[in-house]
Amino acid sequence: MKRITILALALVLLLTAFDATGYAASASETRAEEKTTAAAEGFDILGGTWTVGAVYYQNKVIDIHDAAGLADLYDSVYLSFQEDGTFTHFDLWIYQGEYTPIQTKKDCFLLTRRTKTVLKDGELREEAYSGNTKHILSVVDENTFVLAEYDPMTGAAKANQDPLIYVRQDESSEYVDGNKIAVSEGTEEKQPTEKPTGSLSSYESILNTYTQKMKDAVPGLVASYRSEAAGISDIGRLALICNNKVGELSSICNEGIGKMAEQMYSAGDSYSVYEKWAGKLMDNYMDIAMEIQNAYLDSAIS
Repeated sequence: MKRITILALALVLLLTAFDATGYAASASETRAEEKTTAAAEGFDILGGTWTVGAVYYQNKVIDIHDAAGLADLYDSVYLSFQEDGTFTHFDLWIYQGEYTPIQTKKDCFLLTRRTKTVLKDGELREEAYSGNTKHILSVVDENTFVLAEYDPMTGAAKANQDPLIYVRQDESSEYVDGNKIAVSEGTEEKQPTEKPTGSLSSYESILNTYTQKMKDAVPGLVASYRSEAAGISDIGRLALICNNKVGELSSICNEGIGKMAEQMYSAGDSYSVYEKWAGKLMDNYMDIAMEIQNAYLDSAIS
């Protein structure tokens, strides 16, 4: 299956990595000078980088490496925790904030976003985070934690969601290995039960719905690209703007692929059924994305 690569995200991560390296060096020097500074509470547990290793679906653990479609969705999602009590969350955008222990819950932490780094006018800009989303992190073992959206009314994870399971980078998770369910990779296809037209319960309706969403979105993305690219001759800046718009389009496709994965698990279909339909949606995405890339080429050679 062809993978969707969000080039915008890759560039953002690459550029941020250089900044993070400089920051880390500076922070290291500062700590060397100020040896009395203590690490934030929880750093001994969370310190370092974590990647998505599995997802919960209907209270079942699904290892993302057992399903290529899920691996594609989460292969660029990271969480890193610094000694000063801050975290960096690499997702579609880059979020930074603080992690603090929840005193009433053992090995649980609250993640509060403070800033968001986005691409505007061809440049990376850090701005104050204006949303209300917080996350609750629950440590499962030394290499595993569960991350879910936080409900301030209950002081726990929000209901009716499928949390992500993070694993320490370059380590394995005994919890995931011991609790995951098998994902069928069989070649015999089971025909999905068709639902009423327009329902997201069937693969075909998901394909049609999200293909149309991308078609509806692309004229605005092309117009937005041309507006932001006006007067810019630097190829690198034009590429960043283009990749940002392609990234917005791919997020629609990724959402549709996620719906197809849900259909596969809920209906008990074989992986090959999901792969076939997800491949069709990816093909449509690549065709539609060409309109943005063509706008980029027009401005790059003009």
